[in-house]
Amino acid sequence: MAGDGWRKRHDVFKWGLSRWMSLAKMEYTCEVYGLFAAYINQGTDTGMSARKRQSIIPDFAISSAAGRPRSLGELKFIGYSKTFFPSDKKESDRCFGVGKRAGTVNSDYLRNARRADIDYNGHDRNNPLDGPITRSMGG
Repeated sequence: MAGDGWRKRHDVFKWGLSRWMSLAKMEYTCEVYGLFAAYINQGTDTGMSARKRQSIIPDFAISSAAGRPRSLGELKFIGYSKTFFPSDKKESDRCFGVGKRAGTVNSDYLRNARRADIDYNGHDRNNPLDGPITRSMGG
């Protein structure tokens, strides 16, 4: 979409969902800043904006039951396309596209972590060992 429409749509839904979570008295954080910042070289001469120095910013962190770690949540959208809604799927497969998109979220995050390790930590892309951001995600 022209004019940053995808991000704007995402943010309207994200903040609306945040409002509902608040009304439900859930313990959560929207836009989880600082979660991966400790794994990035934060030198003052990097020229990175404050947002870039975060690397990855999950949409939500949701507190779980006592004694359990919080969960990260990511809001994703899909459009009507052959990728998510191929013509060979029947009406009974109506959740196929959502399942397919959901199955890519973790690998997308790991790919972004690897990219951030290369861009911000000088990690060699040919090194078989993961960089610090990717390791922090269990990559």
